[in-house]
Amino acid sequence: MKYSLEDIYDRSRVNKLILTEIINLFIIKEKHARFLEFIDSPKRYDNFLHELLNDPRNIKPECIIEVPSNEQFVESFAEKLRQLGAGKKAYLVSSNDELDGKIGTLEEMLSAAASEGLVYCIGTRLD
Repeated sequence: MKYSLEDIYDRSRVNKLILTEIINLFIIKEKHARFLEFIDSPKRYDNFLHELLNDPRNIKPECIIEVPSNEQFVESFAEKLRQLGAGKKAYLVSSNDELDGKIGTLEEMLSAAASEGLVYCIGTRLD
């Protein structure tokens, strides 16, 4: 029997409401419709992950902040986010099937994201 990735990976953890918030807040306007289509189709969800996590041209430039190498540690990054108004809970978008869609503390999700993933602070609007 042949299995596809869809059969193996249960995407029930994926929260479309949170993903829609992420799209509306961080994705450039010209790409909103495309990204919303991606999250509505299980077959195209991998396209969503790839374009979100690998192509910075899709992200609004004002949302991209370069973090100095001496601050690229979970504790210092979490502290900086808290100073900007981040809450305690976060949602992880990751190409790692076991981590994608998880909710936990900001520190847990930053640690899990490592170098590949997007951590979204739930219920917080950072300016």
